[in-house]
Amino acid sequence: MTTHPKTNVTDIEVALADLFGVRDHLIVPNVSWGLLNHEADMLIIRPSGAALEVEIKISVSDLKRDALKRHGHRDNRIKHLYFAVPEEILEKALPHIPEDAGVIVVYAREYNGALYHRACHH
Repeated sequence: MTTHPKTNVTDIEVALADLFGVRDHLIVPNVSWGLLNHEADMLIIRPSGAALEVEIKISVSDLKRDALKRHGHRDNRIKHLYFAVPEEILEKALPHIPEDAGVIVVYAREYNGALYHRACHH
């Protein structure tokens, strides 16, 4: 049985850049305070000018800590919120993802890359 390396934040960032397309969208990782009223793991600006935020979570404990944040990822400039999680935590992660957020599932490969599944609201 082949074991896959654990999916890390970099794998997920690469998968997201591939999913949304660096030629089609402005993709900015690690957006700090100042632009938004909170920090964002990844901000993606669509050609229409609409912004979406992707929170990258690699553990259920990370999701639980995120739920305690006061801002709740609410900002007038963000049109859509998604949580990107590795497939190995998906089932345990779903109860901790806000109802109004989409989910992007990242599938580990046999090498250090990552695959993705189109986001959908749950």
